[in-house]
Amino acid sequence: MSADTVVSAAPAVAFLNAETARSSAETLLTILNDILGFSKAEEGEPNIEPLAFDLRTLCESTADLLQDAAQRKSLEIGYVLDPVIPPVLHGDPARLRQVLLNLLSNALKFTDEGGVLLQVDEVERTRETVLLQFRVTDTGIGLTATARESLFGRAGGTARGLTIAKQLVQLMEGEIGVESEEGCGSTFWFTARLGFRPADAGSDLAARGAADAPHVLVVEDSLASRHTIALQLAAWRVNCDTSDDGVSALAMMRARAVEGRPYDVVLADQKLPGIDGTTLVRLAVANRKDFGMSRFVLMTASPQQLDVATLSGLDVRMCLRKPVKPAFLYSAVFAPPAHVRPAPQGAAPRVLVADDNAVNRKLVLRQLQRLGFAADAAGSGIEVLEAMHRIPYDLVLMDCQMPEMDGYQTTAHLRLQEKNGGKRVPVIALTASDGERDRRTCLAVGMDDFLLKPVHEAELAGVLARWLPRP
Repeated sequence: MSADTVVSAAPAVAFLNAETARSSAETLLTILNDILGFSKAEEGEPNIEPLAFDLRTLCESTADLLQDAAQRKSLEIGYVLDPVIPPVLHGDPARLRQVLLNLLSNALKFTDEGGVLLQVDEVERTRETVLLQFRVTDTGIGLTATARESLFGRAGGTARGLTIAKQLVQLMEGEIGVESEEGCGSTFWFTARLGFRPADAGSDLAARGAADAPHVLVVEDSLASRHTIALQLAAWRVNCDTSDDGVSALAMMRARAVEGRPYDVVLADQKLPGIDGTTLVRLAVANRKDFGMSRFVLMTASPQQLDVATLSGLDVRMCLRKPVKPAFLYSAVFAPPAHVRPAPQGAAPRVLVADDNAVNRKLVLRQLQRLGFAADAAGSGIEVLEAMHRIPYDLVLMDCQMPEMDGYQTTAHLRLQEKNGGKRVPVIALTASDGERDRRTCLAVGMDDFLLKPVHEAELAGVLARWLPRP
């Protein structure tokens, strides 16, 4: 096991290249399938194939497909889902994705400043179906009245794709339309009726009561991103204020602290005009009496902006990659404060990395070494339990999918042992999926936090800062 602690840079580079290739291949395959689907629809052959799917994951992955196109134009894509929507629905996810891709890509095409927002709301519910409304809003050039009237009936260009989208929406027992004014952006909307099982009607990201909701300040200079986060927090009935720069944010924090009701959480973008996110945190933490005991979360479009030197000494609860996914935003806002356990005098906290993929293990071990943590590795759940019996690790990075005994089973065993007198060790899930059902399973078995694979060093540093003392 100790051999895995000797790491070269080559495997890490190979892993990242392989991950990029895999992601690109999946994106290309999705696009080819969509093109084929549109072709069939155009020939009058569209059909609906009912399957169970996670709506949040579908919306997130669809937006992810267009992130590169959005970043090339310095635009942001956001999405907000009504928290009452059942997490597992029954319908045709491929056809639904086709319509969303068409509307989102058109919105990006005709938008040069600002961003694009996807909103999904539940309109009505029967015993086994829900009628959802999808709205794609952009800050683009807008449409004239003449263009709006003929948009879904023309033969070529953008209208041709919209005509096919209309056919697919009708197959999903829905309607499609547009609201727009020239020079004021557009909102394309459609409805779709989807099935669900009553057993799947609950949601982890359900709305909280206003009485116990935290007070949150969102500091973000991008109007699209700020609006998206504020809408999502409002859906959870979170008390939310917003600011577009660090100076005004500090003034708002001071004003609430003087009133005796400081913000519970401050979400700050790292790249702010004037005072950036890390500077804002340093100033507020250095003057807690003036600004209150808020918990800080940093957001960044580029994890490289939050390197080890930048995060050193910061009292940051979590680092979130933009665009911020709702499940991670929920954890940042609602998760209880981490209880940091003191490390033995003069010793660096010791971390165990559990992953059956050797390249993944070596990549994370190398990152831990750079961060100053002592670390070992295990390739299965059985090895984790054996290692924990020999060495008192301070934290475990646990891959969810492993042979013999997966991460869920292993964590459940650890928690059972702790009930019988062992110390409680933080377990951080390493997962390739951030779907709501996956996160619900992680929490149910006793995991404490999440890291999305491939692991970025800045995000790893942020999670470790929450659960361990700095070495």
